[in-house]
Amino acid sequence: MNLIVENLDELERFNPVPSDFVEKWNFIIGGFLKKYTNPLTRECYESDIALFIKFLHMRFNFQGPDLVEVEHITEFLEALRETLPKRPDGTINLKTLERKKSSIKALFKHLHENGRIKKNPAKTLKSENIPLKTVSKYIPRDEVIQLIDAPSDEKFSEVRNSMMIKTYAETATRNSSVRLLVHDDLTGLSMDPPQIKMAGKGTKGEKEVYRVSVLLKEAFLEYLEIKKLKYGDPGPNDFVFPSRKGGGPVARRHASRIFSNYAKEVLGRDDLRLHCFRKTQITNFYKETKDIKKTLAFSKHKDIRMLMAYILDFEQNQLEEVDKISFLK
Repeated sequence: MNLIVENLDELERFNPVPSDFVEKWNFIIGGFLKKYTNPLTRECYESDIALFIKFLHMRFNFQGPDLVEVEHITEFLEALRETLPKRPDGTINLKTLERKKSSIKALFKHLHENGRIKKNPAKTLKSENIPLKTVSKYIPRDEVIQLIDAPSDEKFSEVRNSMMIKTYAETATRNSSVRLLVHDDLTGLSMDPPQIKMAGKGTKGEKEVYRVSVLLKEAFLEYLEIKKLKYGDPGPNDFVFPSRKGGGPVARRHASRIFSNYAKEVLGRDDLRLHCFRKTQITNFYKETKDIKKTLAFSKHKDIRMLMAYILDFEQNQLEEVDKISFLK
């Protein structure tokens, strides 16, 4: 994969990227990414670092990491801060900025530890002061059921989208955990109880086992038969939810749009995002157990502060008790 050229298409029209620049940075990034086998982590780092390299080429024409100083990184982050979408109140999503900063810090830490550079210019970067507040919105039980039971037409892309929604709703996982599922991850559906394997944040490439309901198992089996009619017998590493553009998975942004369109069409709401399913399930689990430690394990969060961002509105507002989604019982 020629990462640099792929992410510098627009820039290349005005400022052609020399082949030695492409080769050098691809080598650097390739070596860095080898330590991350989790596809979710790799995807985020690839995107963030490619954007940073694009800036270095456009602004300073650096051919490698040797000349990068903390001032150059700071200038990139300030430029990024100016270009990030503004919320209605004029603020930006500091988590997006912090994630890109973390990617840059991880890259230069790797290069310094491996003797590629003499000093780490990102070592003194400070984290953003992100205030603790609730994340996403809670979806009431009746609305969740409407979403997962919404009928789909016979067009395969609609059947695929419906199956993705059902999977997100039950597993309470992240965007990429579902859309990067491959057929080998579903072999556990034949077990009792049925289970699937999914990659999660911070699992270092090792997929975790998720128990699923019989109803979700049956929905998967029906979906796989329909998929087989369109694509033929799948290989173990073929994606369960393929993109219409080829053999790759549904794109991250497209997966988000799928849910947003569903929420608007079925519920008439334009304020829901895919992550709301995760917020809803974690909140429901805490409301049922009232146990922070168990909820932390269920959510697979490592930071209690992040968990509190999920259940904060429940703690503050004492939301009405609701049962877990029917098919999870």
